[in-house]
Amino acid sequence: MTRFRVLLVHTVALVVVLWGLERSGARPHVLLWAVLVDYGLRLLTIEAMCRIMRGDWGPALEPVALGLSSRPEPGRRSAPITWGDHGPAAGLSAYVLVLACAVFCAFVLMYVDSSQRLDVDPATALRDALGGLLFGGLFWLESLAARSILVDPDASRPINFGYNSRELVVFALTVLTAAVVVVVRQANGYGASAWAVVAPMLVWRYLFDVRLGLQLVKRDEGSEKGEVRSTS
Repeated sequence: MTRFRVLLVHTVALVVVLWGLERSGARPHVLLWAVLVDYGLRLLTIEAMCRIMRGDWGPALEPVALGLSSRPEPGRRSAPITWGDHGPAAGLSAYVLVLACAVFCAFVLMYVDSSQRLDVDPATALRDALGGLLFGGLFWLESLAARSILVDPDASRPINFGYNSRELVVFALTVLTAAVVVVVRQANGYGASAWAVVAPMLVWRYLFDVRLGLQLVKRDEGSEKGEVRSTS
């Protein structure tokens, strides 16, 4: 993968998401649900890839798993969630719990107005969630096309979850940024707006995706140069 392809894949994906949101008439709130769906699918994908590379489902699927993921670059440290300060790396349930807490904070920031009232009805919230299934699927397909899911065949599943914990960092930055934006908007008399959360989320996610993609390109280029020197 080249640097141009990294920028192209992620830029096109961002444009498609915004275009699809505008064309479908869906509310920007659906992108909050999309992040939850996307990260859930990523966690399931990591689980499946680990099992494939371990040989649980036969060797035939291993080339597919390798073609849709990338190995962590040399020296990269996993940052898994742990049980306690010095406890073992946590499994899938811990990531779901942390993500649910972040989503709840973002939900409040998007749906609660300046009068501290929830400005949404159940039917509208359900439509937002169903729309999130579509956009979350697009995000997930983007991650497969860009090979941005990191999997080390020799590492355990909790360690591989830790290699892909950047979504939690993105969401934490999103909530912090959105909180500042919401405070400023409410101080100036503006009502609740989903874009106060969605816009920072898209920007942070795009920057992290591009950064990771460029790091992988740099690693691959370094490996190729090393192979050329060895051959010569």
